[in-house]
Amino acid sequence: MLRLMVLLLFLLNLAYLAWSQGALLAYGLGPAPQSEPHRLQRQLHPEQIRLLSPQEAQQAEALARRQRCLRAGPFGEKQLARLLGALTSWPLGSWRVEADLASPQWLVYLGRLDDPAELARQQARLKTLQIDSEPTQAPELMPGLTLGSFTTQAEAEQALVELERGGVRKARVVQEASPRRGAVLVLPLMDDALRARLDELRPALATRTLRPCAQ
Repeated sequence: MLRLMVLLLFLLNLAYLAWSQGALLAYGLGPAPQSEPHRLQRQLHPEQIRLLSPQEAQQAEALARRQRCLRAGPFGEKQLARLLGALTSWPLGSWRVEADLASPQWLVYLGRLDDPAELARQQARLKTLQIDSEPTQAPELMPGLTLGSFTTQAEAEQALVELERGGVRKARVVQEASPRRGAVLVLPLMDDALRARLDELRPALATRTLRPCAQ
């Protein structure tokens, strides 16, 4: 019995050696070839593969970072408070707020409202229409109400059209005379799970748009 087991083990080892060395390929038995021509045949469009220069690699990495990072703003105090409330359930480190010296913005503006009673009436009416407003911070436009601020005149004009459809009257688009400080929301590293939750922020973002972060 022992001799038979030794003989079987010898034959098995001999068969494995023949299989591994490709001696049985003529019979359709053997390991997958690992030589360079066979690896190239398994590649999909190998002619399209090229090495990136260090500069191209840096540019590709920077683009990937910008696509993963989103930002919106600037926000006033009231808008920021609402936004922070919407972010309370987001994971730690998934967002941050940065101070930003914003360039002069285009505003959807209601004013001037020198009569305090008229200012209060307009605020109450906007609240009834479920439209956010806050006191204008630009000295040259005070007292008045800001219904949204934008980086371009076109964005502000489009927002005004939407607000007028919602019942707003006597508002207009104006530009601030000088830069002012604001708060900017930064979502530094978006993944699929966080992207699926962006709709949670839409009401608090209001007219602001999430854009890729600058390099």
